[in-house]
Amino acid sequence: MGRRLERHFPLLLALVAPAVYFGLWKLRIYIPTCPGIAKLTDGVLDFAGNLVGFLATAQALLYALPDRRAIKFLREAGALGDLVSYLFT
Repeated sequence: MGRRLERHFPLLLALVAPAVYFGLWKLRIYIPTCPGIAKLTDGVLDFAGNLVGFLATAQALLYALPDRRAIKFLREAGALGDLVSYLFT
C-alpha cells in the first residue's frame, strides 16, 4: 500500500461504509445481525484500547530515548521523521 492510501484509508472507509449501509437500507436490503455482536464489539474495543496504549508508549519512548543507538541510526537514515509523523497522525 502506498503512503497516501495507508494514511487516508481509515477516513475513506469511514465515509464509504455508512453510505453503503444507507444505500442498502434505501433498497430495503437488510443486513441481519447476530446475537453475539455485543461480544464482538467488546473484543474490538478491547483490542483498540490496547493498540492505543501501545502507540502512546511508543511515542513516550521516542521522547525518552533521544541518545540511544537505534534513535541515532533512525535519525542518520532519515527515517525518524517518517516514524514520528506516522505515530503522531
